[in-house]
Amino acid sequence: MEAGEPQDCTSWLPDELALRILSYLDAKDILQVAQTCQRWRELAEDEGLWQGKCKADGIEEPPQVTRSRAKGSGSGPWKSAYTNQLRIDTNWHRGRFKTITLDTSESGTDFFTWTSDGKEMICIVDKNTIQIWSAVTGEPIRTLVGHTDKIFAIQMRDHMIVSGSWDCTIKVWNAESGECIHTLGGHTDAVSHLYLHGNRVASGSCDDSIRIWDIETGQCLHVLMAQIDYDSYVNYDGRWVISRNDGSNLKIWDPETQSCLRSFPIPITAIHHTELKGSRLLLVTDDGTITVWDTDTGQRIQTIKDLQTYISAVSLRANIFIWGDKGLPAGFDRKRFQRYVENVRLRSHFDLSNTGFGPVPLWGFRLGTGWDENADIYLQGLKRRNKYIHFIIFCRTKLICMIEERSSEMIKVLDFNWEERRRKRLKL
Repeated sequence: MEAGEPQDCTSWLPDELALRILSYLDAKDILQVAQTCQRWRELAEDEGLWQGKCKADGIEEPPQVTRSRAKGSGSGPWKSAYTNQLRIDTNWHRGRFKTITLDTSESGTDFFTWTSDGKEMICIVDKNTIQIWSAVTGEPIRTLVGHTDKIFAIQMRDHMIVSGSWDCTIKVWNAESGECIHTLGGHTDAVSHLYLHGNRVASGSCDDSIRIWDIETGQCLHVLMAQIDYDSYVNYDGRWVISRNDGSNLKIWDPETQSCLRSFPIPITAIHHTELKGSRLLLVTDDGTITVWDTDTGQRIQTIKDLQTYISAVSLRANIFIWGDKGLPAGFDRKRFQRYVENVRLRSHFDLSNTGFGPVPLWGFRLGTGWDENADIYLQGLKRRNKYIHFIIFCRTKLICMIEERSSEMIKVLDFNWEERRRKRLKL
């Protein structure tokens, strides 16, 4: 190599190949590469590079992505979204969070009906009223009144809330204004299940029907006759409806033809999550079992059972660790305990890429299944101190849980989307 020629052996590569090389690096490595020369710094700002990394990690499209980037505004929306999530994940791993406690002492709160979109939280109070809380400040924002009987099901997306009640109606609310936009009538018995997808919602009623509604127009689009009760399950992906009707079979429905396409025998246990992708059906049950089915043949492709103890145990243990309870009994394996806690912060999802599925949500499992002997001992110690912890909601930035302590109940929000001002910010 002659004097004066660039020492960087990749400097002659076209930008497309150079960006391809960068795509294999993690964010910190890209930061280091960007400090070597002006060309790599410019390549490291490429929005297409960060868009690919966001999609690979399941990070949603930022709202600013459709806006033109202002001159001198710094990082583009895709890069900002990725680096922001990196900071949040680091906080999860290191146990750094801000705690907010909600004052629910006089609200008549139902502590088992909470849901959230990460910005706001909603719950049912006094059986037939909806309370909206800020997930940022922990303050109550507004109350939604309109149902004349007990509310069974509630869902939210962005500023839209959908609720189903024993009064046989479904109400669509604007969370920002508190206005009831539509009251959907048609069911003749209690509406016990709702699943919101885009601008449509599937409602399951004890009148043995599932209805598909357009929440913008209030129109009922389809009616499926299916055996639905309080313990049933309903899911809707915008094309197919998934339901468990008789307790032992999971069914896939075509709303257009009102026909059952396939039925799968499953154990009688609570369903945590289902997902359809191509000819694959994913089923996650509350006992910690993950099953993948072929929807064309009805054959079971894969069953994962060995995570049962891991999933349930780490969820509860992470809560205990976060709240700093040091009352571990003698003989408890502290190193093993610490390992579980570190793992749960690193693994908020489980990847099934070999079956075509990406991240599978593993949070929200009911407590009381899959405990090992040491965990049982620890739980007994918690009960003696009148302290019990429940997972309620997990999202990318927050953990929302209910704690029972000394005969009182409280909701706590652990916000991992924060940074200590005294620390130097990581500039990517």
